[in-house]
Amino acid sequence: MIIPKTTRTRVILVLTMLFLLLATWTCSSKADNSKLPQAIAGETLSEVVRGSDATKIINDMHGKSLGTDEYVIGYYGPKENKNILYLSIFPDEQSAKQDFMDMSMKMSRGTPVFSPLKVMNKGDKVQFTTLGMGKAHFIFRDNETLIWWQGDTTNFDQAITDLDAFQW
Repeated sequence: MIIPKTTRTRVILVLTMLFLLLATWTCSSKADNSKLPQAIAGETLSEVVRGSDATKIINDMHGKSLGTDEYVIGYYGPKENKNILYLSIFPDEQSAKQDFMDMSMKMSRGTPVFSPLKVMNKGDKVQFTTLGMGKAHFIFRDNETLIWWQGDTTNFDQAITDLDAFQW
């Protein structure tokens, strides 16, 4: 059976496009819903924001672009409760480490919005807590991901336990 050249070209084109689509889909982001805890401190993951929407939220919050443009934001429980997990995914571990160090130095003595950072050493990891905007905040880094939890003070210890136990 001889297949006309134009049909072969179309088949090859379609197969190539399918391959590229599959490759893009599987490699598009290091942080997907499986990289977010399904619950933190008894609050269930209710919404996930990523891509350009997440980038806009983060940049607007800081008033500038930061060291990465890959973010994932998870809302836990009712959105108006503002129990939020922010993930900033950097291209490599060194970039994440540098951003984490820069941020902690700026915040170490407190800011107009946050209390001075409290340091928690967990093995070889440095973690910080702070208070601000009516919430408690837990900040740490895992490899190329900077993790920031903003949640209620009433169940903050459980949130820290849940976040420490999660496999990032």
